[in-house]
Amino acid sequence: GGYTHAALWMKSMPWDNPEQFIQHSPVFFAKNFKTPTMVLTGEADLRTPIAESEELYFALKSRKVPAVLVRIPDEPHGIRGAHPSHRIAKMEYVLAWMEKWASSKSESGQTSE
Repeated sequence: GGYTHAALWMKSMPWDNPEQFIQHSPVFFAKNFKTPTMVLTGEADLRTPIAESEELYFALKSRKVPAVLVRIPDEPHGIRGAHPSHRIAKMEYVLAWMEKWASSKSESGQTSE
């Protein structure tokens, strides 16, 4: 689960060293984001709780960074998942997002929403 990965990668647990986790949390870097961002999250993700994905999404939207939040039901962290149909859906979301922003940039020389 998520906390076993936290102990492995961060060498501590969030409640033992919250500052370390804050330093690695993308929401605290949201002021630097400019690139259109897809936040893709599995509703069964134990590594990155849904609330953290939503927090990043709302931070980006409040800064007017083009962003979308995609929630995949019954899925853990990562592109591989429990349901083959969800894996296909994830890839389709990613491809559509990339196509949207790659074509937007190539047409105008910059991104816009």
